[in-house]
Amino acid sequence: MIDLTRRAAMLGISAAIFGRWLEREGFLPEQFIGRTTREILGPVDAPVHERANLRALAGETVTYEWILPTSRGPRHVLNTLSPLRSPEGSITGIVGVGRDITARIEAEQQVRHAQKMEALGRFAGGVAHDLNNMVMIIMGFSDFLLAALDRDDPRWADADEIRKAAERAMTLTRQLLGFGRHRVEARTALSLNQVVR
Repeated sequence: MIDLTRRAAMLGISAAIFGRWLEREGFLPEQFIGRTTREILGPVDAPVHERANLRALAGETVTYEWILPTSRGPRHVLNTLSPLRSPEGSITGIVGVGRDITARIEAEQQVRHAQKMEALGRFAGGVAHDLNNMVMIIMGFSDFLLAALDRDDPRWADADEIRKAAERAMTLTRQLLGFGRHRVEARTALSLNQVVR
């Protein structure tokens, strides 16, 4: 939907301006009519528009985006300028339309952010699965050690610490899997005798 339409004479002086943007921002057409782009936007922001004006005055249709500071914060605007021609075909000025595309830009940024988070989640899930596989081996071997050693053996305490560290690593794995929206299978004791029957 068009938010602003502007017509300018050969020197880039605004001849007519109308649209919802004026009302929304509290401007009157009289504040723009008879003024150049540089007088309206100032020396810092005017050059990009002046170059577009010159291209349109040379017969080209020009489309470009720019950021407009407003009372509601910065707005992304898509401008299209075209040459205004007389009935004989000579260029007499410029007609331009501006559209506020801020909502589209913000939606695109949200999609990009969601895609980054999804990729990060997949990465975290992959790391968690790999870590889970290694931790399961450590837990299995620590269980073998604990079963093979007497509680009075000084090495039993070391094997128990290995087992506890593996359990903490398993908690970290579950957190990573939760971040990656994967699920971890709970470890349960399994009797092969009952499975084989």
